[in-house]
Amino acid sequence: MNLVASLSDESLAGKLASLANTPADLDRMAGAVHALVCHAGLSLAHVETDLRKVLAERSFYGAYCELGAYEWFDRHHVDFAAQIELTGQDVLNPKGCIVDGRLNVIDAYFDVKGMGFQAYVADLFRQRLEQLLQGLAVTIDGAMDIAVKDIECYGFGQLRALAQKLTGGGAEKIPQLSWTIRAEPPRDITMSVHTNNPYRLAEENRYFPFKTATQFTRKRPFVLVFAYAAQFNHALFLNFASNTEITLRSLARRAFLQLTSDSTPAQRFDDQVAAGILVANAARLISGILFINLSNDDAWFFLNPRATPRSFDSTCRRFYRFLQAYQTQPH
Repeated sequence: MNLVASLSDESLAGKLASLANTPADLDRMAGAVHALVCHAGLSLAHVETDLRKVLAERSFYGAYCELGAYEWFDRHHVDFAAQIELTGQDVLNPKGCIVDGRLNVIDAYFDVKGMGFQAYVADLFRQRLEQLLQGLAVTIDGAMDIAVKDIECYGFGQLRALAQKLTGGGAEKIPQLSWTIRAEPPRDITMSVHTNNPYRLAEENRYFPFKTATQFTRKRPFVLVFAYAAQFNHALFLNFASNTEITLRSLARRAFLQLTSDSTPAQRFDDQVAAGILVANAARLISGILFINLSNDDAWFFLNPRATPRSFDSTCRRFYRFLQAYQTQPH
């Protein structure tokens, strides 16, 4: 691809610096490129676009998780095709769209999303605030079982106002988030206190899967794939006291059971969805949710008992048995 000749040389910071200095991550990105070009039918030019997204802070996390999921599928011998263009008759977007791929083993479409939840978004908020408060280190104390949309509204929405109040250091509260923001000169050791209830976390983020409902397929099975990694969401990676399993299962139950009777317009969470589609309609189009821990290969696959088409249940179970069989093979 000769990206060295086309990309400017500049210093990396934050998550991009972590990526550049983590051999396992670099191997994962290289494996994804090989899988997409050699097995999934994409051109080098197409893959180059994805790599450029990894190198941009704004699009980094989503692109990283997408490539990580491709590599995970390929390494686990899951036959898939990548970047499938669908029409407005195929998906909830009347203009059509591109989904991340198709799982050939079960003939189902899928789309990959970075499962940052509040941890990644909160850290991104902290970094942005530090950039505005040059020379000061920012810590956040308080609840982490909150909705991503609330962080976007009450955190990012008043970012500059907070920066002005904290110019000389000190502490400010964000009551809507139950957060205390502290700005102090950098120290060798900093501490912050977080609280997290996995059930409340799932409840507050129950609409998270519908941020990209525009890609849900109308008549064909559809799998949502949520990927995450240790360096960007340590709490999910640790699975302390089974909190990760509880969170993921609770999130799936809300999408499959609670929201399949929710009359909220889906356009409230994704403005590209066709008019008249309710969250209840969209929820029934999610055949299953696959959560992938990219850092240790753990995965959880949840089936939607109220999904349409109902015939997906048997094919999904075949996929589940395939994954179980894989666990007994050397890899």
